[in-house]
Amino acid sequence: MASNKRLLILPGDGIGPEIMAATGAALEALNDTHGLKLAFEERVIGLASLETEGSTLPDAVIEAIEAEMELIVTITEGVPVLDMVRVREALSLTIPREQITADIMKMGQVPAYGLVPPGMPGYTSAECRREDSERARALLAEAGFPEGKGFPPIEIHYNTSEAHAQIAQVIALAWQKELGIRAKLRNEEWKVYLDTQNTLRFDVSRSAWIGDYVDPNTFSDMFVTGGENNKTGWGHPEYDRLIAAAAATVDVERRLEHLRQAEVLLMRELPILPIYFYVTQNVVAPRLGGYYENIQDEHFPKHWYWMDDEELAAKRATYTDDRQWVDPHGPPEGRYSPAEMRRRAQK
Repeated sequence: MASNKRLLILPGDGIGPEIMAATGAALEALNDTHGLKLAFEERVIGLASLETEGSTLPDAVIEAIEAEMELIVTITEGVPVLDMVRVREALSLTIPREQITADIMKMGQVPAYGLVPPGMPGYTSAECRREDSERARALLAEAGFPEGKGFPPIEIHYNTSEAHAQIAQVIALAWQKELGIRAKLRNEEWKVYLDTQNTLRFDVSRSAWIGDYVDPNTFSDMFVTGGENNKTGWGHPEYDRLIAAAAATVDVERRLEHLRQAEVLLMRELPILPIYFYVTQNVVAPRLGGYYENIQDEHFPKHWYWMDDEELAAKRATYTDDRQWVDPHGPPEGRYSPAEMRRRAQK
């Protein structure tokens, strides 16, 4: 059975683009010698992905690379093709977000192209590119897989849910149609699913996050290297530096800019592929007072009351969008707390 390995070439003193390019050439030469299937991507950290027929990478290959390039070589298990940014971007560019939100979710969910949802005070989210099948195919060809040829089948992992299954099916069909990539589906019950994620035993896995507080950091700090909630295996020193810098400054604007630059980097590297943002799904009586929409969808019944006709009319007058009014059932005179009744009587 074939075993997938990846070679992570770590840059040291004097290792620049020229040597990284030479690394690619050296590894291509090794391809012929050792019967390897090689894909090489030149980056700040060069990434060479190889597939071997044995259960381990031949020692001769490691020795040859270390002797030829004098680089540090680390070998880890993984799915090499998904370590390539071009491949991850191609996958993102062909996710049919509008179809998912309109035809599957159907509750006004918003297609997502970034990590941080809208509504964070003072913060503008960074976004990845919108859907573009032509660019996606070009990126996949640059990665060495024109029309998906030679690309290994991948698995979409998700926790058991009818909606999750439908989304996985739609994405798998899109990747097959637009890129020629075959994707299998794998659903697991919650506890097993969490264990699979925690141990990184997946190719592509469905995930979600609801912020603990109203600040972009509740999303951004998930993806620091080795973070407890980072279930991707991805890490980047510049990302870590930006998150740490945001935590260290008291300047509000500078802090938010650090967090935004971290999100820019995340959306360039794409260890996660955003699909959609959650929305609240509440049915609220028009006359209900003390209920306020908020990004965390937190509400406290002890503050609720019935508005009278005057307060209801004033509230409706503040709406700027086009709404269809419904009959406001309840007492026209409202129903208020004793303290509020006394306050109104004193006017």
